[in-house]
Amino acid sequence: MAWSHPITAKWPARHPERLQLYSLATPNGAKVSIALEEMQLPYEAHLVSFATNDQFSPEFLSLAPNNKIPAILDPNGPGGQPLVLFESGAILIYLAEKTGQFLPQDPAARYETLQWLMWQMGGVGPMFGQLGFFHKFAGKDYEDKRPRERYVAESRRLLGVLEQRLTLDYEVSVVLARDEQGRVACFPTGENQHTKGILDVSIVPARTTGCVRSDAEDVAARIAEKLGYIGTMGVEFFVSRGQLIVNEMAPRPHNSGHYTLDACVTNQFEQQVRALCGLPLGEPRAHSASVMVNLLGDLWYDGESYREPDWAKLYAIPNLKLHLYGKHHARPGRKMGHFTVIGSDADDVLAKALAARQAIGIRGAPERQATVLQALDQGTVGQQVTLAPGILQLAQQRLPVLPVDTHAQEDCSQSLTPSTRPSERRMAPSGTRSPDSNRPR
Repeated sequence: MAWSHPITAKWPARHPERLQLYSLATPNGAKVSIALEEMQLPYEAHLVSFATNDQFSPEFLSLAPNNKIPAILDPNGPGGQPLVLFESGAILIYLAEKTGQFLPQDPAARYETLQWLMWQMGGVGPMFGQLGFFHKFAGKDYEDKRPRERYVAESRRLLGVLEQRLTLDYEVSVVLARDEQGRVACFPTGENQHTKGILDVSIVPARTTGCVRSDAEDVAARIAEKLGYIGTMGVEFFVSRGQLIVNEMAPRPHNSGHYTLDACVTNQFEQQVRALCGLPLGEPRAHSASVMVNLLGDLWYDGESYREPDWAKLYAIPNLKLHLYGKHHARPGRKMGHFTVIGSDADDVLAKALAARQAIGIRGAPERQATVLQALDQGTVGQQVTLAPGILQLAQQRLPVLPVDTHAQEDCSQSLTPSTRPSERRMAPSGTRSPDSNRPR
């Protein structure tokens, strides 16, 4: 290299021809590394440790005078000349323009993209960072909880703004188990409906196409593989305009998988034990259609008075299985138990479950957008899979899937690509285990 920079005295470059990243694994610091991974740009990362005040060192200040991470040094900047840059937004715009990715050329779409980038930089980043400080780090010990509540409220508002941008047809989830040999067993994909953001009803099998169910299992299994995960885990997906969008993953038995206790040959808790103890995984097949309904602490309240719900109303319904978790105190929003209705006819099971839900005193219909029925009618479900940042490469390396039921006879050629579909899932073993098995909660 014909040039040098003071920062290389503290962080020597092993690969000086590559872009140099100076950062830390904080939410703000991770943004640039995620972008670099998604853009597949070669780079070399250097840890800027807050524990040793690296951000105040003369070397770092020579690159980032605002003493904030992240910062970059690109030996191949505009015109082939070196470029140094700080501030995450400026870096992301530069990388997008450098690679021609993620930033549209159309002026209107470009400014809309920049608008949401600025929203993240000015809102999500600072608010979530402060929330983390007051919730998890030193601020959690402060006696005055008003700052924490302020950032909780603002973070919740920001998430609401983002959620409004998503045209949500419905949500599905996959609960799976993975063993030490890399074998994956997926339970049937469920359809989830919520009330006030809390899981209310899970319908199994999900009322969607075989392509959606197959692709959801496909992506969930690859996530488990890439994590080197051993045990039971749940992965949630939004379905928006026919696209699967990874929403959340839970490295444990999952609430949406509680139906397996009554409807499957092997349940998710048994799979957890089998996987962690090195035993063969059980058969995840469902022997019945099922609908699970969560029982929240709200049921224990009649206005201001506290009383035990009338469980006899549930026991009177055929093929209904009631599970109470034995928690000592009920409070609104707390999951106190669930019931599952099973049977051979999916429509009949759903009708009975919703009737039982109403009989026990659960008010209002579960939240489910009507557009799912339109999507099914129009054949737009199962066309594409969109993944959250950091998961995209999982889709590009397609996982073989198990044969699916007769609903999977639709043309799935427009789903995740490219792929052949061998008859079993088998992945390389690795050693990250799930947390200990938890009782339903």
